[in-house]
Amino acid sequence: MQSEGNSRGSRCVCLILDDEPSVRALLSAVLGRAGFESIEAADSAEAMALFKQHKERIRIVISDVHVPGPMSGLEFASYVQHSLPPVPVLMMSGFTDDERIAGFDYLQKPFLPSAILERIDRVVADRAAAVG
Repeated sequence: MQSEGNSRGSRCVCLILDDEPSVRALLSAVLGRAGFESIEAADSAEAMALFKQHKERIRIVISDVHVPGPMSGLEFASYVQHSLPPVPVLMMSGFTDDERIAGFDYLQKPFLPSAILERIDRVVADRAAAVG
């Protein structure tokens, strides 16, 4: 799904992994208004295929912890973070309120649109600082 928006995301590509269509649609709409392009996956197998297909363009992955498929959201996130170059990951779930889960930045569902954008900014900035 591609959306036009402002320059915050400057057309960066975000891979969204969540089995709930309404969550994917909400995230895509919020990210689109912020200038991101979104690629959506409903399960880990689809996410892996899309990640491999668009790896050079993806700048952040947002994944639910619990997703259907051969891998959990955490296993997929670990694969993404160990890819070359590593891609920042933001995990989300409705089952815990920790700020980090298994070493990943984490956002509790439900969340406000402003919260997801602030957390994306933080995750991307942290990754840039770690690499740069």
